Order: sequence, then structure tokens, then C-alpha cells
Amino acid sequence: MIESVQGDVYSGNDAMPFRVAASTRARKLLILDGSSRWEIRYLRNLFSRDPAWVVDSILFGPGTDHYELPRGDQPGQFPDNNMGMSQYDAIIMGEVPPDQLEQSDADRLRDFVRRGGGLIVIDGRYGRVRELSESLLAELVPVRYENNDVAFEVERLQPTTLGADQAVLGLWGKPEEQDDFWEKLPPPIVAPVVIQQPDAEVLAEAIGTKGESSPWLVTRLFGSGRIFYLSTDQTWRWRHKVADRFHSRFWNQLLA
Repeated sequence: MIESVQGDVYSGNDAMPFRVAASTRARKLLILDGSSRWEIRYLRNLFSRDPAWVVDSILFGPGTDHYELPRGDQPGQFPDNNMGMSQYDAIIMGEVPPDQLEQSDADRLRDFVRRGGGLIVIDGRYGRVRELSESLLAELVPVRYENNDVAFEVERLQPTTLGADQAVLGLWGKPEEQDDFWEKLPPPIVAPVVIQQPDAEVLAEAIGTKGESSPWLVTRLFGSGRIFYLSTDQTWRWRHKVADRFHSRFWNQLLA
């Protein structure tokens, strides 16, 4: 409330009720993948060092410490009930082995997002995300795939008109220099050809060496939550000569 000044003919707008919500705990992140690839290593290290986050990571499948997905209610286990899932604020899911996921796991992932959780799906070269998008996670993955094994060499990443106005892609301070910044940012080597689902929005595209393009960063709302999809797993390349400057900023803004 502010004090009324002399001559104020209407004091009804001098006060306004409002509420403040405060988080009393660190945010919690679950990372799932089928291999210890560079993208996952850097993300796990980035958020594990951040005191604002508590990170659980599970690597499972052939060539990892857990051939099968460990389930339960302990750290290092995929929650086997909705209460366990609700302890997380966000989930980063990479190329998890489709044969290790059960219908009950997919149901819990859907319920987690529907109730307000955040899910980030990182595609890669094994085709596992594609398989999941055509089966258990068809409702969640916000893209469909054009043809079998179609990929192209990437020359640069480029925000769309919609994405240029989003805070998540604001990695450079001067708006007039954004185009030049993205042209110089180290791109992924190759990207798959995907098409966004009808209810999804494309925030950035991968532009090929022959002028072709395909969605790179796609998002959709799902219930009360949000899903992001990245068509490649090489944002760690942005660390070249600048360390965490852009890589850390992008991922913190994405999770925010």
C-alpha cells in the first residue's frame, strides 16, 4: 500500500492485494539415457554443480552399468509410482532403449508432464527416439519423421520468427546481432528430417549445406506441462573456446 497524496480524488487504487510463492527446496532433475554420450555428460556435470538443482541420472541398456532400467523409489532408480515422479521438476530424456520401457513407465511420464512437469527429449543417431515416437511415447514427442534414415549435413542453426522472440534462445545481448551470432555458433554435424506435430511450435531450424531445413527445437504444451524436442545432441560443441558461456545459458533458460 502507498500513502495517499494531498488532492488525490480516488484512493481506491492505492492498495492492491497480491500473493508471493516461494520455493523452499532445490529443484530436482532426472536425466535418462541409454549411453554416456558427450551431451549427457556435460548436462549432468552442469546441473550437478549448480546448487539450485538436485540431479538424478540413470544410464541403462547395453554397454552401461544397468542393462535393464532399474525401477523403485531410491536414487538411481526410475520411479515406480506417480508420487515418486512428482518429486521431479523436469526430466531430460535421451535415446533410451525402447525395449526397456514398459507401458507403465510411459504412462507415468505422460502423467508427469500432464500435471505440470517439464520434459526435454534429445534425439541422436541411434533412432531410438523415433521408435518411441511411433509407439509408447507417440503422445509426447512433438515431431514425426519424414523418411527412413534421412539426415542431412548441417551448416548452421537458425531461430524461427517465433523463436527469435523467446527468452530461451536469447544467447547474445544485442538483438540486431542475433543472426550473425547463430551463423557463427558451432552447429551439429548432421540432423534428421522431422516435421512438427500440428499442435507444436518450431523455435529453431537446422539449415543444411544444400539449403534444406528441418525443425531443430520444437515445443508443445501437454496438459499443464511443456515438452521440448531437440533433433540433435551436440549443443556441447558450443563450448569451443568459450566453455560454459552459451551452453550453460541455453540449458538454464530451457529448463526455466
